[in-house]
Amino acid sequence: MVTLISAHVFAVLLGTAEALALAALAVTAIRQNRFRSYAREVLKVAVIPSLIFGVGLLGSYASIGNILIGIAVLTAMSLLGGYGIFRLKSTKADFEAKQAAEKAEADRIAEERRQRRPIFEFCPNCATKLVERDFNGKKKLACPSCTFVHWDNPREVAVVLVPAPDRSGRLLLIKRLIAPRIGCFALPGGFVDKGEGPEEAAIREVFEETGIIVKIERHLRSVPIPQANQILTFYLATAIGGTLTNSHETDAVDYYSPEALPGEIAFPTHLEAIQTWAKQGNNA
Repeated sequence: MVTLISAHVFAVLLGTAEALALAALAVTAIRQNRFRSYAREVLKVAVIPSLIFGVGLLGSYASIGNILIGIAVLTAMSLLGGYGIFRLKSTKADFEAKQAAEKAEADRIAEERRQRRPIFEFCPNCATKLVERDFNGKKKLACPSCTFVHWDNPREVAVVLVPAPDRSGRLLLIKRLIAPRIGCFALPGGFVDKGEGPEEAAIREVFEETGIIVKIERHLRSVPIPQANQILTFYLATAIGGTLTNSHETDAVDYYSPEALPGEIAFPTHLEAIQTWAKQGNNA
């Protein structure tokens, strides 16, 4: 009888632990305003084990006259309780991973929409609504009341390949902390600011994102990205100073081998540049 009572207490404790795990996950979902997702993801793996667990406890009371059967029932229910806790933990991890993936996808869609959205809808000179006009076979937004035309010229982005100073063939990469493609790796680079040339922008962006001071060696190539209305200009540079340092835009910065990349590369053009660098014997 003492053994049966001990087993019963153990089963109750496991059931309580399962309930606490379920409650903790519910708090997380409520804080993140995702209760419906929580219900879908958790109840399907928690309700059935919990119901069986409760039925097992009732069965144990009915089996007091048979100690062996009572212990067997409680042991089975204890295992189910432990399994339920394990599934709850797994579900919480999956739930959080799904949230992160959904946020990354939302950031990507928002960035694509921002890039596709016309910069101007009304004339900045006279506030008249712009209309499309044909200029040498190309449609441009123009003002019907004055001479303003939104030519929508592409923005230039400087991207830099910086080999490791030890001549190991590794390249400097950043882990992105801003949209688009948060959490992915990329070559350092960014938009050319007003009043600076692309080489100046390349040097500035590398330092801002990685803490490394570079000297531009040569222009590698320029790649138009029509869907983003951008031109990517790739440079080869040499590190001449500085210290590897994260910024508000980067979660990690380091030199990595093209044959052992640390994770997904954010942009196809960056991956192509890295692969070309590796294929051409670090002489891209």
